[in-house]
Amino acid sequence: RTKDHKKQHQVVIIGAGMAGLTAAQNLLNHDESIHVTMVEANNYVGGRVHGDEGLVEGHVIEAGAEIIHGKGTMLTDLVDKYRSSSREWKSISSSEFSHDHFLLSHADGGPDPKPTRDHKYGMYYVNDTLIMYDDPRLAPLEEILGRLHEISSDGVTSLGQAFDSLSPELKALAVASYGNTVGSCNLHHISLPLLLRFEEYWQNNEEEGDIQLSTRIGMSGVVKELYRELSNYKNFTMKLNWKVKRVEYLEENQQLISIQKEEESKISDDAEIIAEYVIVTTPPPLWKNFITLSPAKNDAVDLLGMNGAIKIVVKLKNRFWPQHLQSIILADCPIPEMWFHEYEDCYTAIGFLTSEAAEEFVEISSNNLNKTTEIFMNQMSKVFSILEEDIQSNHLDTRIYRWDHAYMFPKLGFSTDNLFELANPMGNIHFAGEATNTNACCTVQAAMETGLREARKILENIQNYAR
Repeated sequence: RTKDHKKQHQVVIIGAGMAGLTAAQNLLNHDESIHVTMVEANNYVGGRVHGDEGLVEGHVIEAGAEIIHGKGTMLTDLVDKYRSSSREWKSISSSEFSHDHFLLSHADGGPDPKPTRDHKYGMYYVNDTLIMYDDPRLAPLEEILGRLHEISSDGVTSLGQAFDSLSPELKALAVASYGNTVGSCNLHHISLPLLLRFEEYWQNNEEEGDIQLSTRIGMSGVVKELYRELSNYKNFTMKLNWKVKRVEYLEENQQLISIQKEEESKISDDAEIIAEYVIVTTPPPLWKNFITLSPAKNDAVDLLGMNGAIKIVVKLKNRFWPQHLQSIILADCPIPEMWFHEYEDCYTAIGFLTSEAAEEFVEISSNNLNKTTEIFMNQMSKVFSILEEDIQSNHLDTRIYRWDHAYMFPKLGFSTDNLFELANPMGNIHFAGEATNTNACCTVQAAMETGLREARKILENIQNYAR
């Protein structure tokens, strides 16, 4: 056992994603008596914000989140902070630092009415035809989307029910353009009232406009700067490759919490940490692996919607899509969403799949890299009417990034009471992460907000203790 229990205010944060990093930042900024120990099962910091710097020289390929949704959020405030303080970020010109992102997914509020300032736009692939974002054939789908509040007030509970009157082609597009983005390709699993609650919060609390940071820094560059900031604190300790086995109160002192490491071999000298407070930021489906949850919290975790996701990145010598085309959403295709990036001497085509689409893709690809590349190129060949052999001859590399738990979606049967239960502490064991955001989940800033929320609760407890 370590001697950490002798320190006055020991806080352990489980998980080094944006929720945990934000919690640590706020605890350390506001109270010098706090020592924060962060434990992370992986060998890197960032959680589901993770960059791959080995595919395109000088650029970051995001394995997870890469789009910043909305402006005027905690995330954009942090970007502004590092834009003025980071030497690396300052070296990037204003014109290259960030780019407007064309909103195409209906779940994100798309499509935008016109291309971005640098002429980027999106297209849909419906009934084996590539059509523009403003094609009049999309009108029936957009008409229903404009009436979702009215439809919900009539007693419709699932998003799938709202789309039941659509043609098979547009219903398939809704699966790709709404379901895949939200995190469930079964639209009947998505709660319409809870979804509208999230959207109302976003509309009221975020400025419109999505951006993408320069690929020289990427979303993972935010993590890098935040971790660099935390590393300057003497009262901060990071432990990577530290998978938690058990979190429980000490029998001899119910005011202290034991955090035990999962060991594959003999016990090491840091196999247990004793703390006054714990913040758990891992995806809720993992909580049961190391904590005995209250019955209400256990039920909330069981009802939570959180599926897996796959991101596929194919590196090519040449471009096989229109120059300013940013993204495509594809109905009835193995890969529902694709987008594209251009670099100095190569290009990347990216595929994104969640939930049932990801599961089906694993089945048809047999989890094989070559088979994945083949399916990807076959789809590109079909969509752009280009010989598959031409694409194959330009192929340089393929990367696959898999996430067992991508992000929370508003699942049918999951209530606001369940949402608040996920966020409720169990004594001094706190819970954070985007899925515990009681306003709206699913985004990086949602995760950050929960880290701040739990840090404030702990700071308040410590201040009361000092009195």
